[in-house]
Amino acid sequence: MVIRHEDWESGQSLDLLNVGKITIHPPWKIPSVKEGIHICIDPSMAFGSGYHATTKGCLALIDQLFQEFIPTKVLDLGTGTGILSIACLKMGAQKAYCIDYNNLSTATAQKNIRLNGLERNLYLWMGDARDFLYLEADLLIANMHYQIIDQITSQEAFYSKKYYLLSGLLGHEGHRLEEKLKKRLTLLDTYQENFWFSYLFKLQ
Repeated sequence: MVIRHEDWESGQSLDLLNVGKITIHPPWKIPSVKEGIHICIDPSMAFGSGYHATTKGCLALIDQLFQEFIPTKVLDLGTGTGILSIACLKMGAQKAYCIDYNNLSTATAQKNIRLNGLERNLYLWMGDARDFLYLEADLLIANMHYQIIDQITSQEAFYSKKYYLLSGLLGHEGHRLEEKLKKRLTLLDTYQENFWFSYLFKLQ
């Protein structure tokens, strides 16, 4: 069975996608406008073309955060295509550590790292996100299932970053997470689209 790009992830064919100052484009369609941040993503069959509401929400909140604060190091748990870490590096972060347990995702992310010329700044590992919370970072990104986010937010090592971008959450899951984190993190902003929620937090 052959799955077409337009049937994958969001039912949309891959084209130019603008989120704030960020433009996502596939390798076969280069933007004519040079302004802003350009990110080349070939998603293959991994999650993270930019069209899904959770990825778009993360990009919108990254665009917002980087106007106020540019993290030096980013820890991206469940990186998928690598799109969010690539966005952070293109916007000024110096290093990104990317983790995914899926070999298709890590292979796709590696290709996208090369497409964007970021081999020296982005470090990629295949493994369990819960085992990498010890890594130093100013911004932790987790666009994953609620069950995994619930587990990593139960570990003390989670609370060693400055900012947190959590996504992949339906409304009731997001409310549960807000309640759990409110004593240790301050909610800065929320992005909602099609029942999906993304949250930007800061350590208190």
